[in-house]
Amino acid sequence: MDKGRKLGRVEGKGKSEPLNDISDILGQFQNLSVTEDTKKAVTREVTKSEGKGIRTGFSWDKRCLLHEADHDHVEKPERVSALIKELHDNGLYSKLKIVKGRLADTKELVSEKGYGPHTEEHVQQIDASAKYEYGPKVYDKYDAENPKLYNDCKYLDDDTYVNQYSSTAGRVAAGCVLELTEKLLKGEITNGFAAIRPPGHHACCSQGSGFCLFNNVAVAAKFAKKKFPEKVKKILILDWDVHHGNGTQDIFDEDPSVLLISIHRYGGGFYPGSGNYTECGKGKGKGYTVNIPLDKAGMGDKEYITILNTMVIPIAKKFKPDLVFVSAGFDCAKGDKLGGMLVTPSGFSILTRMLMDTEVQPQGKIIMLLEGGYNVNSVAKSASSCIRALLGEPVPAVSSVISDSDDDILSSPLSTTFQKILLFQKFWGLKPAKRESRRRALKRP
Repeated sequence: MDKGRKLGRVEGKGKSEPLNDISDILGQFQNLSVTEDTKKAVTREVTKSEGKGIRTGFSWDKRCLLHEADHDHVEKPERVSALIKELHDNGLYSKLKIVKGRLADTKELVSEKGYGPHTEEHVQQIDASAKYEYGPKVYDKYDAENPKLYNDCKYLDDDTYVNQYSSTAGRVAAGCVLELTEKLLKGEITNGFAAIRPPGHHACCSQGSGFCLFNNVAVAAKFAKKKFPEKVKKILILDWDVHHGNGTQDIFDEDPSVLLISIHRYGGGFYPGSGNYTECGKGKGKGYTVNIPLDKAGMGDKEYITILNTMVIPIAKKFKPDLVFVSAGFDCAKGDKLGGMLVTPSGFSILTRMLMDTEVQPQGKIIMLLEGGYNVNSVAKSASSCIRALLGEPVPAVSSVISDSDDDILSSPLSTTFQKILLFQKFWGLKPAKRESRRRALKRP
C-alpha cells in the first residue's frame, strides 16, 4: 500500500488546464454583473428568525459508520459521529424531525434497468465488495503506537477503499437522501440535512473515485424527477465542496433540467484536476453547468458570500428550480488542511440562509447532504451551523464576517476568477454593471 494513502486524497495527482484569458470572448462583459436585488443582498443583515412552521428533516444511519479503511484514513466514521454529538451537545438534535435511512434499491441506482445515474456494472462492482475475502481486523499499518483495530479493506483506486460493509454503507447513504427527498416532496418536512458517508460527488456514471462509491445527490435528483414529475421539473445542485464535483458533472452534463453550480479550488494539480470555467455543459445542457474555479487557497466568508450574491443567487433566480440540493463539503472550512480555505461556521450559516431566499425556491425546498470535509471538528461545527440556519434560527449578520476594514473584494484574488467566468452572464441574461456601481455594490456601509 502506498504510504501517501494514509492522508487519503493527495495533492498534485490531478492535472489542470490553465485558467486562460478569455477577454476576446467577453467583450463588453468585462465588468461584474450585479442586479439591484443582489446589491441589496450584499449588505443585508440575515438576523431575523424565520423558523415559524419550518420542519427540518435530519437523516443518518449507523450503518454508514461501518465503511472504514485499514488505517486512519481522512474519510472516516468520526466525520459523522462527531456531528451527531455536536447536535446533541448544542440542543439542535431534539428540534429536528429524524428521518430513518434505508437501503437504496438497485433500480434507484442503475440507469439501464431503473432510473438511477450509474451503470449496472458499476453497481455490481460495489456490491461485489461485500463478498471479497478480507483479513481479520488489523492495527494501523502506519502507526505502531495506535492501539485501534481497523477493518481490513481493499482499494478501487489510490484513494477509494471498500470493505465488507461498504456496499451497505453506500446504499444507505443514498437511501438517507432519498427518504428526505420523498418526505420533502410529500410535504412532511420543509427542508433537510443528510449526515452520510461515504460521500458521492466524485462518483461518475461508471466508476467511483475520490472516496466516493455512489453519487448520492445524483441518485436523489433522478429519483425526484422520476417519482414526482409534476412537482419537480427543474433541479439546482450547488456544490461548495473544495474539490470539483466531477462525478455530478459527468452525470448531468447534457441535462438542461439540472443546473449544477460548483465552487471549488482549481489548478496547481489540485484534485481532481477538472472544473475549469470552460466546462459548461454539452449539447442541450450547455450553459447549465457553471464552474466557479478558485485558483488560490485562503479564501473565506467574504469571498464565498460574494460568489453567492453575485453569481449563484442571480443565476438560481433566473433558473427557478423546483428543488435545491446542496452538496455540502466542509473541506473549504477553516481548519481543513486538505482544502486550505477559511470559511467559518458563521459563514456557512449565512450561505445556507441565503439559499433559503424564497426568490430562489418559493417553498424553501432545500436538501443538504454531507460530501467532503476532513477536519472532524470543522465538519461538526460547520454542518451544525447550516442545520441551525435550516431550522430558521437566527444566524450572524453579514457585517459580522465582512467588515469595513476588509480589502476591496475587487482587488482580491477572487476578481481574477470572475474575469474568467463572466461568459455565463450573457447566457443567463445578467446585465453588465459599470465598474463604479460594481464597487458601490460590494462595499459595506
